[in-house]
Amino acid sequence: MYTKSSNKKRKESQGILKNNSLRFFQNIGKERKFDGMIKLQKANFERHRNFSPNHLSEISDEIRPHHRR
Repeated sequence: MYTKSSNKKRKESQGILKNNSLRFFQNIGKERKFDGMIKLQKANFERHRNFSPNHLSEISDEIRPHHRR
C-alpha cells in the first residue's frame, strides 16, 4: 500500500523519466537526420567534382553542427 504522498512522488518521477526519454529520442532523430544530410552532400560532391572552392567552404559551414554566424 502506498500513502498519498508517496504515490504522488512516484507519478512525478515517472513523468520525469518519460520526458527525458522523449528528449533522448528527439536528439537521436536529429543526429540521424544530420548524418543523412552529410551523406547526401558527400554524394553530391562525388557527382560534381568541378565545384568552385568557395562553394566547398559554404557546404562545410553547413555541415559543422554548432556553427553560428
